[in-house]
Amino acid sequence: MKKVHLVSTIALLQAAPAAVINSSFEGVSFGTTAQFPAASSGLISPWDHSAGVGMIPNADTFGGDTSSGSQYVAMKGSGTISQNFNLAAGAYTLEFTIAPYSTNQTIAGTVTPTFTGTDVTSTAHDTAFGAGIVGYNSGNDQPMDETVISIPFNVTGPSQSLSLLASSATIDNVTITPVPEPSASLLGALAGLIVFTRRKRS
Repeated sequence: MKKVHLVSTIALLQAAPAAVINSSFEGVSFGTTAQFPAASSGLISPWDHSAGVGMIPNADTFGGDTSSGSQYVAMKGSGTISQNFNLAAGAYTLEFTIAPYSTNQTIAGTVTPTFTGTDVTSTAHDTAFGAGIVGYNSGNDQPMDETVISIPFNVTGPSQSLSLLASSATIDNVTITPVPEPSASLLGALAGLIVFTRRKRS
């Protein structure tokens, strides 16, 4: 009689998202209507925020809806959100979604990230704008026209701080993901393969 033993590998070093706490602003319920609280209200903790940052729930029937979770932040004028991190040295990718503040707005919504302790430079990222584009203001429960921004960066020092300065824009789903080392990528590609087959006669 022959017995065949199959053992599959498990990738132990695959990259996982780094900890962005409250990445989609779901930590505290904003209720059913938009709020524009005073600075540092604690509503999006551990994010800090300046004045002029709106806390928008999809339940607000006046506004457009986000595709990630049920809440997001918006800036009609200029506003900033920020969070501190302590990432290990290495390569990462910062991603977030942005949409225009107003439906059919005639100027671009802009988000400018600044990340201390890394090689990220402060570069403005614009959203699409114009007729037919759905944003927060008067979105009337329609899905917003969101754009995913992806920014690679390398950590060069400890205790990093990410700030997103926005104007006429909404922000949601902020993530930071490590770029896997070549060895981790190789192990990931090998996951699920058969590593040995043993035949035994009796």
